Amino acid sequence: MLDQRPQEGYADLTAIQTAFDDFFEMLPLRAVNAAIAAKNEAGMLVALTNPELGLKLPEGFDDWSDAIKLSWAKTIMNVKIGNPGSSGSNEEPDPFTYKNVEQVQYISDLVAGPIALLDDRSLPTVNAAIEAVFEHVANFDTVFPDVEGAEMFIQLADAYHSLTPLEKSIYAYYIYLALTTLDHAPEGQQIEDVAGGLFSILLMPMANFPAINSASATTQMSAALQLLQGIQKMAEALRQANPDIEDWDLDLSKINDPSFPQETYEALSDWMLEKRPEGGYADLAAIQSAFDQFFTPAAPSVTADDNADKLVGADATMEYSTDNGTTWTSYDPEKAPVFSGNAAVLVRAKANGVMSAGATTNVTFNAPYVYVPSNNTTETLYVDVQGSNGSGLARTPVTRTTDASGKVTDTVTLSSDIAKEAVDKAKAQSGTTVRIVLPDAGDKVSEVSVNIPQTALTQLGDSKMSLELSTIDGVVTIPTASLSGFGQDLYFRLVPVKSEDGRVQIETRAKQEKAVQEFVKDESVKIYGRPMQIDTNMQSREATLFLPLKDGLPTDATERNRILNHLGIYAEHSDGTKELLQGKVVTVNNVTGIQFTVQKFSTFALVYMDGLNGTQTETPSTHTPYINGFGTDFRPEAFVTRAQMAAMLARNLPDTTATTGTTAGSDVKAGHWALAEILKAKAAGIMDGITTDKFDPEGAVTRAQMATSAARWLQKGPTAAQITPVPGSTAGYSDVTAGHWAADAISSVSAAGIMTGYAGQTFKPDQKLTRAEAVKVLNRLFDRGPLNGATAVTFSDVPASHWAYSEVEEAATNHTFTVDAQGAEHIAAP
Repeated sequence: MLDQRPQEGYADLTAIQTAFDDFFEMLPLRAVNAAIAAKNEAGMLVALTNPELGLKLPEGFDDWSDAIKLSWAKTIMNVKIGNPGSSGSNEEPDPFTYKNVEQVQYISDLVAGPIALLDDRSLPTVNAAIEAVFEHVANFDTVFPDVEGAEMFIQLADAYHSLTPLEKSIYAYYIYLALTTLDHAPEGQQIEDVAGGLFSILLMPMANFPAINSASATTQMSAALQLLQGIQKMAEALRQANPDIEDWDLDLSKINDPSFPQETYEALSDWMLEKRPEGGYADLAAIQSAFDQFFTPAAPSVTADDNADKLVGADATMEYSTDNGTTWTSYDPEKAPVFSGNAAVLVRAKANGVMSAGATTNVTFNAPYVYVPSNNTTETLYVDVQGSNGSGLARTPVTRTTDASGKVTDTVTLSSDIAKEAVDKAKAQSGTTVRIVLPDAGDKVSEVSVNIPQTALTQLGDSKMSLELSTIDGVVTIPTASLSGFGQDLYFRLVPVKSEDGRVQIETRAKQEKAVQEFVKDESVKIYGRPMQIDTNMQSREATLFLPLKDGLPTDATERNRILNHLGIYAEHSDGTKELLQGKVVTVNNVTGIQFTVQKFSTFALVYMDGLNGTQTETPSTHTPYINGFGTDFRPEAFVTRAQMAAMLARNLPDTTATTGTTAGSDVKAGHWALAEILKAKAAGIMDGITTDKFDPEGAVTRAQMATSAARWLQKGPTAAQITPVPGSTAGYSDVTAGHWAADAISSVSAAGIMTGYAGQTFKPDQKLTRAEAVKVLNRLFDRGPLNGATAVTFSDVPASHWAYSEVEEAATNHTFTVDAQGAEHIAAP
């Protein structure tokens, strides 16, 4: 009463009564702080479990052992925040004093969460526990304002939430192994303080966690790789004692090889930084792929000397094969082999220590050329270099040679000056493509050679331009990503197979190919169009090919479509492999053909097979917008309002939806912009008001509300419902109890793949939905998009690099599209 008495004394009896009552109300909390001061663990447990304290005890508390209960109380008692000792002294810090029961409850919940791991330490449970702990500590400063030491917890939470999904999964697996290690620890090395120990194991490694996608320097990437290597070693050691340990699908064991030079570690780290995609590695497989590429030497730069019949550029570090890779022979420069006649030779770097055998270079030797005097003629023509829209950008010379037999060969070299002129004009037109057009009106050209000096490639690459080579027999499109960093002059040699004998030979080989036979069995195989042989020094880089179908297709529309739907691409690759590819039917310059993507070049032929049914004939369709922007802005990160949601849903409902007898709500005035849409959404049973009388049009839509509207759409909307909710289901989300008001809806939309949760199996039902997130959900609900292949930027704040660009373009623009064989939506060619 002395402490509480004002300086001027108690004013009246009421003031005395209030101070008196406060004393007895605070007695339970005083008991907690008294136990802390006395370091009395048993007394702390008694104080915490006193019903008068009003503490909500953890779920399953009664089933805990006495040791765990005491550990829980001890951890709450020993919380290390606030009241530090004197600076520079060795004094023990003063014990922390709780100011209110809310603070005790917060620490209790934080400590109790990981205790579930005592019964279940599976990876999903560990992942959920980690997510829950960091979600909890993120609010530390709101419960403990102005308390020294609280900022540490906020920093740890911020660090965790900044991780990418892959990094979070790595962290979870690391913690999973750490917990599993405890199960196999020798006697006397187990966790003494169970609750505090588990809490620390989940939280504290984040303070120094080297994240692979966040690394920006060589040393940081080295630390991340060392962590991944350590995880692999730990998992392998634990698996010897427990074969049921979850797999770690990453093998970095080459780093441990005695032949791996440690000075190469820095180069490996730089390589992993360079190969990391812009958005970071997506999964462990992507890390593994980049790691393995470091240990696989590039294809050597080796050519054939047809005069000496020897390899040029080969050395003792290489090996060669003359039987398409079945056997390999070390190359000896002192006894250089001779390759006479016509020969195909594969050359690669030999395996050396941890370095694998490299990628192969295909070298072709030709029979000795016998000079026969002839009347070869040459002439110089000029052809168009065009832009994306077909406009002329420049003209480039072509040397046309006609030999004595009448064979016509075209050779074009795109100089750096002409490339610069074309690029500059293309950029002025906001174009993205430089197209070399090689016409052949008389169909007399037997071979086309295209040479692009490195200086010209640099012009294209620096300006983010793709390169297209267009002939009457095919179109090759090389995206800017494949041109970037090529590092040498580029050449292409395009040879259409015009002779009937050549077509028959390819058709015969296709029929005999095992991959074709397994696919079509005894059904018919027939070549359509002209096969094309493409030689180039660009390998292992993506390009798109278009082969036209100029002749041979039936005129009857039904039969024609049947043929088109049974076409594939038979490829005989330059490395000796053969395969059957699938593409899509497209129209280029009013010519129908097949478009497909490759990463190595070969002889390609369009084949009809009765048993094949995968090439997609594109039938353009149109989608109209269902969401509007704000002038040139979309505001993707703004929260979507209930009025905006009603409008988007209503625009996708049938126009015949009756709204008679429906009221919008007292807070939706007669002139409200979304009145009609709100009435329509309510009449269809897709949305309700927040009360019987109010709709709250400007309120933000939460994820639970979105799930509810989406579930109703699945049941009542025009796309019709086949998803039956499971009453009482939580869909596996830890933050959605069976009694949650939206649990059934969340279960339905999760099962339908319309909405998904977050890492750690949480759904975050009360989190507000942004406009960008809303269109992604609605696109799935309306079976639309995302729109692939779009290049136009409709909104200044949603550039092509934005994660939701293709979703927003789908929802907010009027566009014509086609659907490929995998069901993906693509912008239709104009």
